[in-house]
Amino acid sequence: MENNKGFNLDENYSVISSGVTIRGNIESKDSLSIAGIVEGDVYCEKEIELAQNCTIHGDIKSASIAINGAEIRGNVSVEDRFVLDKDSIIVGSLSANSARINGRIDGPVKVSGEVSIASTAVVIGDLMSSSLVVENGAQLKGSYTVYVEEVHEEADAYMQSNVDEIVIEHYYQAHDFTMPEETQPVEAVSEASVNQESYAQEDQNTNNEQFEG
Repeated sequence: MENNKGFNLDENYSVISSGVTIRGNIESKDSLSIAGIVEGDVYCEKEIELAQNCTIHGDIKSASIAINGAEIRGNVSVEDRFVLDKDSIIVGSLSANSARINGRIDGPVKVSGEVSIASTAVVIGDLMSSSLVVENGAQLKGSYTVYVEEVHEEADAYMQSNVDEIVIEHYYQAHDFTMPEETQPVEAVSEASVNQESYAQEDQNTNNEQFEG
């Protein structure tokens, strides 16, 4: 099955039709096409398509997700590709390998690859990605940080403490990002230079004493 966004579902996919309400979590090994209401978490090992008027109150985890006119109130985690059309909204965080955002997201976005934000998009939250493409007209509020792949805890802690946040001034000015406060580097003073200054002060004091004597 292929939707109007060019998103392919596996041949063996399950359908939750409009008018159907499911209260509880969903787990599926096959692809899912959801047009109804789900009050619970959704876990799918393959692709998910959320159709017009679909509502999810819970977290979603899947290989890939295409959202067409749906509303999600929960966190979304995608192993591969994520597509959000202009009539869709997410209230929660997004994590994906790549993302195309045309609708609204109220929450942080973390993408290991490229995130593309269309002119119709509204993103209220901090962005993290390897690369960022923003079309004119997009509404963004938050900070942008270059994505650094986590290797292990010690390396991650080091990177988090040493990698400066990178901002694109054009985006902040055009799309009302909140600029982070600038921090000035602290000039290091070596112990040797401190000792030299101390010795120089002692010599000066000795010369003054001899002169007064």
